[in-house]
Formats: sequence, C-alpha cells, structure tokens
Amino acid sequence: MRKFLATASLGCLAVLGIATPATAGTDQCWNGAACVWKNSSYTNLFRGMVTSSKDYHVTAWSDGTFSLGDEVSSVRSQGNTCRVKFFRNRNYEDTDKFIYFNRVADGSNYQDPYLSNGGGAGPWAGENWNDRISSHRFVDCT
Repeated sequence: MRKFLATASLGCLAVLGIATPATAGTDQCWNGAACVWKNSSYTNLFRGMVTSSKDYHVTAWSDGTFSLGDEVSSVRSQGNTCRVKFFRNRNYEDTDKFIYFNRVADGSNYQDPYLSNGGGAGPWAGENWNDRISSHRFVDCT
C-alpha cells in the first residue's frame, strides 16, 4: 500500500508540473544537448541545454535551484552536429581557457564523468575542471 501511495503521489506531482527528482545518468541527456551534472558520475542535479550559455551563474539546475556556475562535476556532449566548448569564465572570456568535447558521432571524447581528473581536448585538457566551468558554446557545427 505504501508503494502504491508513493507512486501515486509522484504521479500527481508530475501532473501538476512540480519537479520531481530525476534519475541520474547519461540517459537524461537528449540528442543535440550539452549536459552537465553537479556531481561526478552523472549524479545529483542535472541541466541539459540546446543553445550556448554565456553565464552559468544565472542558469538554474533542472530543479530550479541556482546556479550552475563553478558547480559542474560531469559533462556530456550529446550534439549530433556540433562540438561543445566549456569555458572557465563567463561570457567565453579568456577564450584560451577551455576544454571541448566531440559530437557523439565522432565516437570518442564526448563525455567525462570525473572532471577532477582532467578530460576533454584542447589546450587545458588534462587539467582539473571540477567546479570550474562558467559557460559553454556550441562550435564546429556541420
């Protein structure tokens, strides 16, 4: 009976449009999106974006809490036609301080569950990017 009530309650919240906790994992990230997670291994809060974002400090997580700025620990580039550049600063400033991730179709380097151990490609690949991302831009679109 308790399981039924819990399931029914979550269903009612969804019908009312109230956010419920999302299932963790890369399956949350849809085609064409740049996706970020608050914790490593694609867990905790999530945000998927289909356009470039100049300032993560004014961007909310999927549950509505602020902000993504310097709070990202996992990333995935689910782009079909574009790569994603993640920048250390807002507004893509200091454009030499970035890492990028390929399109999924490229077959490699399109996600990183542990930004603290370095990842991505570009001049700052291999550096600790945990909690250091402040903006992203879609690039090299075909």
